[in-house]
Amino acid sequence: MSYISFYRKWRPQSFSEIIGQEHVVQTLRNSILKNRISHSYIFCGPRGTGKTSLARIFAKALNCINGPTSEPCNKCKNCTSISTGTNVDVIEIDAASNRGIDDIRGLREKVKYLPVVLRKKVYIIDEAHQITAAASNAFLKVLEEPPEHVVFIMATTEPHEVIPTIMSRCQRFDFEPLKLDKIKTRLADIASIEGINISESAISLIAKYADGSLRDADGILEQLSSFGDSKVTVDSVTSLLGIIDQEMLFEFANILVEKNINQGLLFIKRLIDSGLNLKIFVTEFLEHLYNLYVIKSYENPLDIVDINEDAKDKYFKQSALFGLDEIEMHLDIFSELLKQVKWGEGAKTFFKTAVIKAINSEIINNANINSRFKKIDTEIVLLKELLEKPSGIIDESKKVKSTGQPVTDSKKDIPQYAGKSKETIKKPEVIKENTANSKDSASLPPEKEVNPEEAEEFLRSNYDNLLMMVKKKNISIEAMFKEATDFKIKGSTICFYLSENKKFHKDHLNKVKSAAVIQESLREITGINMKVVFDFEPCENKKIKDNNRIEDKNDKIPAGDTKESGILNENIIEPEKDSTEEQKKPGEGAANKVNRDNDIYEYIENKFGKKQ
Repeated sequence: MSYISFYRKWRPQSFSEIIGQEHVVQTLRNSILKNRISHSYIFCGPRGTGKTSLARIFAKALNCINGPTSEPCNKCKNCTSISTGTNVDVIEIDAASNRGIDDIRGLREKVKYLPVVLRKKVYIIDEAHQITAAASNAFLKVLEEPPEHVVFIMATTEPHEVIPTIMSRCQRFDFEPLKLDKIKTRLADIASIEGINISESAISLIAKYADGSLRDADGILEQLSSFGDSKVTVDSVTSLLGIIDQEMLFEFANILVEKNINQGLLFIKRLIDSGLNLKIFVTEFLEHLYNLYVIKSYENPLDIVDINEDAKDKYFKQSALFGLDEIEMHLDIFSELLKQVKWGEGAKTFFKTAVIKAINSEIINNANINSRFKKIDTEIVLLKELLEKPSGIIDESKKVKSTGQPVTDSKKDIPQYAGKSKETIKKPEVIKENTANSKDSASLPPEKEVNPEEAEEFLRSNYDNLLMMVKKKNISIEAMFKEATDFKIKGSTICFYLSENKKFHKDHLNKVKSAAVIQESLREITGINMKVVFDFEPCENKKIKDNNRIEDKNDKIPAGDTKESGILNENIIEPEKDSTEEQKKPGEGAANKVNRDNDIYEYIENKFGKKQ
């Protein structure tokens, strides 16, 4: 008798021999016992899980001479002919090569004929997802009104590619990948009967590599039976299949935990020179890291991961060298690497850089993280106090010791309103130039009560800065905000006035988001936290000019007065905008009026050559 491959020789021949698909077997058996046999079935699942084998067994159970029965006898001529594939009433169709509409039309013509020998004519259509869309639509007519003597059993690994109209006309059964222990038990039985001397660890490695497919596991065992005359070991499996030796995984993990860059570079060279598939190595190492993580974090890890007895002690010892944070970091690095080496291009370069990164990476422990967060929280609290207070000196005991200098708002060097101060206000251009020197400030202005009149006067003289600040934060809000005609400070509220035809502007600026931008800008300019509102009521005596400067309506040059005459109203004289010119500091008030007068006289002297 000619040689038969293991996967054919050991193919299940009865329901009781099916492994790992008990839910499907039970349903099919009961449907036969209760005479509830459907006209079409579809078996879905990965390769090597028993779809075609179970379809044949179901065909035998329907057509056994002693049946229909829940367990075929495998002795009658009907069962034996189906098992050998010689029965004319059980037709197996490969949809990958018979996928066209002409093939389906031929099938439609044949199904109407009664079976020759059996009770039921059974069509087993493998790789059903390969049928074209046109052929699938033609096949629908048969499924809608099938002859009573026909049963269709379709098998597919890609159920999502089968059109929904076909899927809805079939009873669907999902086949699961076989569990590791079931494959190991099956391989041990076959090896015992076939006389193959193989170690338990080698069987475990085969079962793991088969990835839930019993057919793949049978094929690997068959290859190993011819590999050598001696006992089949783990080394035999790794050599034949080209998979990664477990010792190499332990060695690489030790290099990472020791952060030995020299050994790491040598390992990279040895791995690349060996010609091993980098994708397989990275996949295996991720599995290795996962095992370490489970052992490190779970009370009964052997209930979750399958580890060979030979490697169990090594896993537990190595897991003690790693921290959970470190394992998680390596899982992230090599998971990202797996995506990069997936396509093959530049895989070696990606692998080299990932290994170097993994060796040189450091884990910051929780104590360091907490101390850093506490330091940041302290600085944030101090900055909030600085922004919320009108003015004042921060308590020396609250200074951040690590800085060595008082806390200043280095992000924005706009002068703050602090009651009365003799310091001058810098223009925006000068502020930008002096930003680098803002940290040299030795002290903050003294704490004063907020004077609405002085705050209003200061804001009018710094309205350009306010517009610039709002524009920097949100240019669309600034475009509407600059339409304000005037403002008034009442307690802790500042009211900006708009003309009656600016209803859209008022509604938009009164929204929380817009008001927050303006409120923040005001706080950065004046140091005062004020509520911002917009209204239509105009102010009686003040208005904002087109150039965004504020002046009294009645402060006009008297009729007949000219600049040539030298007679000017001091209230409207404004210095020419010069980048080096200093503006008055907020809070100057009435106490510093003499300084303002002197500035005006000096301006007249410089401009007109006349003394007052």
